[in-house]
Amino acid sequence: MAIDETPSIVAYGARIGLELGADLVKVKYTGSTDSFKWVVECASPTKVVMSGGEMIEDEEFLSKIKGALNAGAVGIAVGRNVWQRPEPMDITNKIHQIIFGS
Repeated sequence: MAIDETPSIVAYGARIGLELGADLVKVKYTGSTDSFKWVVECASPTKVVMSGGEMIEDEEFLSKIKGALNAGAVGIAVGRNVWQRPEPMDITNKIHQIIFGS
């Protein structure tokens, strides 16, 4: 785990966003639903979205999205994990399925 994905560091950053009056904070996924839930709780009532991070395989990326949403994140803010794929609409449809269930 990279230092910028360490739950205590991510939670601290999210908390700073709350204390500075942010409506929303974009943070890295911490590796598990439980640890990310703590990040979301530290930022509350500020909304939390998961950043995309480095390019990873489809299933790992989708698993991170599921974990973040299950932990209470309100969404995702991603770029390269969609646009740098050979077929960006394929992953977009899978993300849509996770978020909206249709």
